[in-house]
Amino acid sequence: MRIMRHLFQRFFPQRWGSVVVFYVFLLFFVVGIALHRDYGVSADEAAVRKFGSDAFNYLFGTGTIPTELDWSFFNPAIPMVLHGVERLLGLTDGADIWFVRHLITFGMFFVTVVTFYHTARLRFHDWKLPLLGSVMFMASPRLFAHGFYNPKDIPAMMLFSLSALTLLLFLEKRTMMRFGAHILVTALLISMRVFGLMMPILAMAFLWTCMQPWKISMKWTAVYILTLALALILVWPLLWNHPIQGIINAFLNTASRSGGGFYFGESFSSVGVPWHFLPVWIGITTPVMYSIFFLIGFLTLISRRPSRLGRAETDSPAPGRRDEAGWIRVQLFALLWFSLPVIALTILPIGIFDGWRHMLFLYPAFLLIALEGVVWIGIVTKKNWIAPALIGLQIVSTGTWMLRNHPFEYAYFSIPSQFIDGQFDLDYWGLSYRAGLEWIVKNDARDHINVFTAARVGKTAADTLPIADWSRLYFTTPNKADYILDNFRAHDYQHVFPEDRKAHAVTVDGLEILAVYKGPDTKGIFEPVIW
Repeated sequence: MRIMRHLFQRFFPQRWGSVVVFYVFLLFFVVGIALHRDYGVSADEAAVRKFGSDAFNYLFGTGTIPTELDWSFFNPAIPMVLHGVERLLGLTDGADIWFVRHLITFGMFFVTVVTFYHTARLRFHDWKLPLLGSVMFMASPRLFAHGFYNPKDIPAMMLFSLSALTLLLFLEKRTMMRFGAHILVTALLISMRVFGLMMPILAMAFLWTCMQPWKISMKWTAVYILTLALALILVWPLLWNHPIQGIINAFLNTASRSGGGFYFGESFSSVGVPWHFLPVWIGITTPVMYSIFFLIGFLTLISRRPSRLGRAETDSPAPGRRDEAGWIRVQLFALLWFSLPVIALTILPIGIFDGWRHMLFLYPAFLLIALEGVVWIGIVTKKNWIAPALIGLQIVSTGTWMLRNHPFEYAYFSIPSQFIDGQFDLDYWGLSYRAGLEWIVKNDARDHINVFTAARVGKTAADTLPIADWSRLYFTTPNKADYILDNFRAHDYQHVFPEDRKAHAVTVDGLEILAVYKGPDTKGIFEPVIW
């Protein structure tokens, strides 16, 4: 504990405030470790695991080039790390494999939140508002759940956050260590998300505005482009043979992928999404008070000089407080971080689907802008406690909801369920199949149970069960199944199986995200029950 505290104070050096920050993050870390075995398996995890295994065998063994589509546009670095850990630990049990992956994914989520805290510290003069924003991050139900089982979007969000922080630190103090760190994480970022190309664009724009005379800015820009290009080729195997054509193909592949999902009661799959797709999904899945302060902060930043907001934050300078130019840089960067991808998504035919999970990397910028709203309310009311108190009430309310609905935080909506039912995606990744299978093995003692799941991930979910229970399940066709499990996605969230045969349902705020139906051999064994 002393060693951990010493290391934390090394990175959070501000007297007793560092103690508060340390214990908040320590609690968050401990909670993550305690909960990492509670979630089901998401639909993408099996594919990512195979991709990591195939890429690892191709690059370090005798395997052939991976056939997965991901190879054409997605760096296998993170999937290979996960596969490497699996091999290093000698994992063979399905539950251990998935839960170790969930633990590592949570570690990346934890790094993201810590990175957010440090980025916010570049804007605000002490630890309080950055910590408030970090707790808002932790108490964001959907993000929290994704922080365990999302093997693509959580690493991308982590790399976006690290790329942003390292760039801001480099602009504050130009050292080769900071420059090298930024180049490395930015190269990894671009190789995992084409949207990452906005980072070098922003970097060069800031280099031109922050460095004088122009010869110095030209020099740094040239060095930046050259080193980033070399780093990108180094970390991305796709580019080793044909670097230019490879990155062009990756961009075209991403831009041509279909997007959509179940949205306002309609299922669609096409290139591009309606302009309101992203703001609606963010609004209905983010705690209301967070969104309100984001809107206040966003309007504040685009309608007034950021420096005025920075100067008005406090009456007198505080020790270690950064200069006004640094504040403005972080404010402008957060605004561009959030706005540019949204504008690009509106203009370019880029497909996103499954809610807004592909755009989770916007959330750190979203919260940074929300904190600007907190500052503005303090300026207007001359009472700095009002906004934090309102957000604190939201955090308590949201945290209570998370405790009550764990481990189904991914089904959180910020609006009443009657506006959601039949209108939007629910458990699109099938994580609730684990709960359905657990209910079956708990309530049926037979040694041979025939099961049918409407989504393939249901079979993968069985890996999380104890071996004794797993061995009793046999997956078959619907007409031979003792139990049929459905998360409703395949039929646009319509309940196609007879309601009178429903034996069990997993519900969140009155919304059924999965149902278990009695098959031919189980009719009349027990009465329907709702959990």
